[in-house]
Amino acid sequence: MQAGFFKVNITPSLPCVLGGYACRSGQARKIGMPLSIRAMAVAQNETLWVLISMDLLGISEEMVQNLRARLQCACGANLYLSVIASHTHGAPNGLPGELDRGLWTEERSHVPQEYVERVLCEAVRCTQGALAAMQSVWPRWK
Repeated sequence: MQAGFFKVNITPSLPCVLGGYACRSGQARKIGMPLSIRAMAVAQNETLWVLISMDLLGISEEMVQNLRARLQCACGANLYLSVIASHTHGAPNGLPGELDRGLWTEERSHVPQEYVERVLCEAVRCTQGALAAMQSVWPRWK
């Protein structure tokens, strides 16, 4: 069995509108905590499993399918993929591809398409990093 781990930064450019709290007004002007994507890749025999955790308020099925297609092309292998969002309240407001407006405003979603594209590209890069970092492991339970 082999496993590898990798982490990349997806902190958005400032200023930006953050989600998660109704009392927020205006745009964020400083970074309280960086946002990241973390990937874990595990392989045994011919099976490859990848878990990706994104510091986002949420992630749509459309984004997951887009990411799956990109990973199939980039990694050239069939893989089992699990993608989760940490549901941080320090991420841009809205769920990319899912909501037509922000969670707390009547305006359209505050997640710019350029940021969504960046997140997808970084998720591929993070997965490639986890695959490159793979080494033999022997899991055991205590």
